[in-house]
Amino acid sequence: MSSSTVTPKTLTYVSGSSDSEQQLDLYLPSEQAASGLVVFIHGGAWRTGSRKDHADLASHLCAKGKAVAVVDYRLSVKDDQGLPKHIHPVHVQDVNAALAFLHVRDDVPRKDWVVVGHSIGAWLTLAAIISGSSSSPDAQYPAPMPIPNSAARDSIKTCVLVVSASCPFIY
Repeated sequence: MSSSTVTPKTLTYVSGSSDSEQQLDLYLPSEQAASGLVVFIHGGAWRTGSRKDHADLASHLCAKGKAVAVVDYRLSVKDDQGLPKHIHPVHVQDVNAALAFLHVRDDVPRKDWVVVGHSIGAWLTLAAIISGSSSSPDAQYPAPMPIPNSAARDSIKTCVLVVSASCPFIY
């Protein structure tokens, strides 16, 4: 991709959080108002990946006039005792919080968003547009899906789910 590099704004999308995994990089066109918003949610099996891995893609789309947000979410890495630091549904809660945060920003278009998710990011993309509930009222695991922010969800026009490089699915 040949495009100039854009310096993103790194923003914390959960008020008061000091966790770098609850941040997003927001790329805004410098020469004109953004013609839309692309939100990218990385993959990595809930254990790896970072918004930083997709800076080239974000810069390329931004150079084409799009605002781009590349979202990190808390990963299920192991703690000192070998247990996951974060488990479902925190990943979904983080993505929902990022979308709600973006929706109230004045520098981000409020409609016709394109949300792109790669691998587990595709699953998180779907979780951002569906309201889930447990099929059993006393179910403890897995925890029910968090309810997405309805205003942010209504801003989404298209979801692109990329399971592998050769198999994108557009919703």
